[in-house]
Amino acid sequence: MKTKNNLRNVTLAILFCSMASPLLHAGSGGRVRFSGRILLDGLSSSDLKMSIESDHGEAIPFVLRPSGAFYFTMETGMRATVRITKPGYFTKEIALDSHHALSTRFARRRYKHIRFDVQMQEGPICKRRFAGPVGSVAFAKGTGRVLVRYDRTMMDLNGGTIADLRGR
Repeated sequence: MKTKNNLRNVTLAILFCSMASPLLHAGSGGRVRFSGRILLDGLSSSDLKMSIESDHGEAIPFVLRPSGAFYFTMETGMRATVRITKPGYFTKEIALDSHHALSTRFARRRYKHIRFDVQMQEGPICKRRFAGPVGSVAFAKGTGRVLVRYDRTMMDLNGGTIADLRGR
């Protein structure tokens, strides 16, 4: 009898661990795929440059096609900055935060692949730049839903004057 109870307890413990394991590790591990296009209004993308740097200073590998299409993957639980440059155009940065990504079953199905496009804008003759990242992509704590924010605030490098380009 005692052996039967021990076997039952061990079986229940194994069953419990196998069922709880996915719940405990739901938000940890995994990769989010990002893809999109860099839009240049039909101009050549031959001198277009893109870099992706994690918050630890590591470069994240990516693919940038001559058409301006790009894709890369990022581990969950990290932050990175995408920087896109082209001579004669404003440099654009996008902040990415994959903390809380894939944290629910719905998020793992719906948000394992995020797509976004970046519209490049010709830079004016005066010295201006964007005040910070033009956008950010993050994931909501608890639900894993995608949070997207835009900020087109510009800064004059000579005096710090700030303008807003919401209409572009």
